[in-house]
Amino acid sequence: MSAASRYAHNLKVLRRRDPSILRIFDQFSHVCVYHHNGECWEKKGFEGSMFLYERADYPPYGFYILNRMGMDDYIQRLWPEDNMSVTGSYLMLRT
Repeated sequence: MSAASRYAHNLKVLRRRDPSILRIFDQFSHVCVYHHNGECWEKKGFEGSMFLYERADYPPYGFYILNRMGMDDYIQRLWPEDNMSVTGSYLMLRT
């Protein structure tokens, strides 16, 4: 499958869940979602390919993880007031 075909397929899959998605502007082949419970990090059961996207609606950006570990995918819309930082190869998001 060509890169253009793969992009079109991934965009179609994401738009089934959110028709306001305009484009995918970055993607990662494998990510995991963790939550810090105040004492330690816990896996949340979401692992798979992640897509950063732009939306026509507000908020204008978000990310989507196609979950390989279960039936539910992980969708996070990104708001201006979200607290994000990059530490090494980790993206920290505090909402």
